Amino acid sequence: MSHSIKLGILGTGRISRIILPMLPKETITLAGLFDVNTESAEALSKDLDGIPIFESSEALIHSPNIEAIYIATPPDSHAPLMRQAATAGKHVICEKPWVLHGNEAKTTVSALKEFTDIKIGCCSARFRFNPAANLAADYIQNGKLGKLRYVRILSDTTPPLNLDKLPPWKRVSGSAGGGLAADWCVYELEWLRGTLGELFDPIEVTSVFDDWKREGTDLESSYQVSIRCGSGVKILLTRTAQVGPPEHIVQLRGEETGLDVPFAPDSSIETAIHYTLDSEGKIKGTTLKDTQPDWEQILMGPIVDLAQAVRSDHDPIAPAASQLLIHHVLDAIYASGKSRLPVTL
Repeated sequence: MSHSIKLGILGTGRISRIILPMLPKETITLAGLFDVNTESAEALSKDLDGIPIFESSEALIHSPNIEAIYIATPPDSHAPLMRQAATAGKHVICEKPWVLHGNEAKTTVSALKEFTDIKIGCCSARFRFNPAANLAADYIQNGKLGKLRYVRILSDTTPPLNLDKLPPWKRVSGSAGGGLAADWCVYELEWLRGTLGELFDPIEVTSVFDDWKREGTDLESSYQVSIRCGSGVKILLTRTAQVGPPEHIVQLRGEETGLDVPFAPDSSIETAIHYTLDSEGKIKGTTLKDTQPDWEQILMGPIVDLAQAVRSDHDPIAPAASQLLIHHVLDAIYASGKSRLPVTL
């Protein structure tokens, strides 16, 4: 199959408005959209050269003119929409968090198993479409760091918005899946799953949450997560809301060498840096070329990947079954954050 994949869009919010105009026309044809907010749907349709607006999600899902569906609706609708799309014979790329929790991930994966010809991917893999992520995977999986000991993903973000400035669905965990961890930590977990491979086998999670501008809710505004793996790798994930410069960096430390890579384009480092010891025991850092992340590549990566998976008949980079581990760990992160105790997986 070599034609452009005809993509339908469910949900016309901020993420759709950012990503859809970037998509390469030689790979993906935008064939229609639907949103319960007709004003939003009409605005996006206009921005996308007047692509058709469907009268319902069912009409879009069952349209013979659509091969694959991008689900960008609130997380509490993801599971039923994926099942409906697969039943209608449509491939799916779904926004993150994939579903609300681990039990829903299990039932959804189980329900989707019968659709063996349907490709289903998740946008939690977005930051794996970063050249630095491929470099990190190569260094880890080919032993270029020696035995991997520590991984730290350090992120700083701007102060959180007041709840009344968020979309209604994002103000409660019942529809959003949680706060910042559901929104961002899934990216980090998927990055770890993809780059560490079998070394990412979590056995214990400890979490600390902050509720700045979220007091009185169950929506955390920052997190610090410690993950202990059976492989011996220790992982620290921190995403802090602060008044200060942004930071998005991954620090990988092996017994022989170290590697820093930018997680996102607005990192304090532009490209990867490999650290070694010279003959006198001094640390030497070597900047590695062609590892600078690009927002366009990252944002549209999972959708383009799905189209390529359909055309070449291979699994997407983050298939449905991969989300079982992601949501299993995310559940433990929330359980520990609420109890303030370690959680064994």
